[in-house]
Amino acid sequence: MIVFLIVALWGGVVESTPHPCCTPLQYEAYVSINGGYANVDGGNANPQEGTYMLYFDFSNRRTTLLSRMKINGSYQRARVVNFYQQRRSYIITPDGICSSHPMTASDNILNACIPADATLLAETDYGSPSSSIATTSWGTTIGNFAYRITVTKEGCSPVYYGFYGTTETNVTVAQTHFYTNVRAGISDLSVFELPTNCSSTS
Repeated sequence: MIVFLIVALWGGVVESTPHPCCTPLQYEAYVSINGGYANVDGGNANPQEGTYMLYFDFSNRRTTLLSRMKINGSYQRARVVNFYQQRRSYIITPDGICSSHPMTASDNILNACIPADATLLAETDYGSPSSSIATTSWGTTIGNFAYRITVTKEGCSPVYYGFYGTTETNVTVAQTHFYTNVRAGISDLSVFELPTNCSSTS
């Protein structure tokens, strides 16, 4: 009886192992990015630094980024609209100029669900003991890229997303994205609308 009681009490305090989860299918977030890319065969490295407001719509396979990126030493703003089913990206500058670009094979929308075979890397509390957020970090490999993803234990909201690897055009890429102010849903669907001067062939 005593042994049974001890086992029962011990079993009551053991925490379950976290499992891969799914973020909201639609959300908004403020994201900071750092990273860079370089051709494997040589050439200068191109650093990437900036912030963007992300509108993530996995249900319709589209994203919009209101970006402020450091390019050639100065920060530049643009609205970037990505339609992953049509495999096209559109860049609209503040003065209304629109350009369209086909996506490469490595341009894919971030899956809302962490892959079932992802490896649990860590369980971490962000913040102070009196005010913290419990998170889980996962690792997975897709094609030539290794990914690291951190989400909150409660609600599976994105916290961190990083990847590195080599594209099909022999360019090595590494990026880190830190998420703040994540809100489920999309407050303004007009961010996905394109100006009339946007063309899929421009």
